[in-house]
Amino acid sequence: CAPSPMQHALSRVLEDADQPFDGYLNYYAWLRAMYDRKRLKLLSGLKAGGLEPTTGEGGFFIMADARRLIPLVPSRYFEEAAARGRARDFALCRWLGEEHGLVVIPGSPFFLNSEKAREAGNDSPCLLRMAFCKRDEVLDRACERLKALGLQVEKHESQAVATATKAETHLRQNR
Repeated sequence: CAPSPMQHALSRVLEDADQPFDGYLNYYAWLRAMYDRKRLKLLSGLKAGGLEPTTGEGGFFIMADARRLIPLVPSRYFEEAAARGRARDFALCRWLGEEHGLVVIPGSPFFLNSEKAREAGNDSPCLLRMAFCKRDEVLDRACERLKALGLQVEKHESQAVATATKAETHLRQNR
């Protein structure tokens, strides 16, 4: 049980939190609006980065499918993860941290069947977990880095389409 002075202080804080706060009905409404804004900012950044985020309905984390980033990751990251018995999301997280300054959490440990995640092919989801309970400056920097990453994804994908089109044209001409 908390000491009496702490209990009195807490009851006072809880009363104060129910009062209007910074233009909102109360502190709780302000807090919710602040985190909604941060969540929407990170969702937008993730989409700009070529990831497919889930919207979620609670908590401070967003899960996003990052399989479009996989072709950009040097093979050494996957080899190192495989040698340690880790799924490819670990390789992707390490690459994002080391080469792009984005610290994210691999999603596979949050699922019961993480063994399957290690064996998954490139067409299966590669889930990453990101927190949006950060200072605005941190989220802004992350979104800038994600946007730059998204440009790399688009460039890689357009080059892949051009290469496939060229190969298809070559095959038609040689029939």
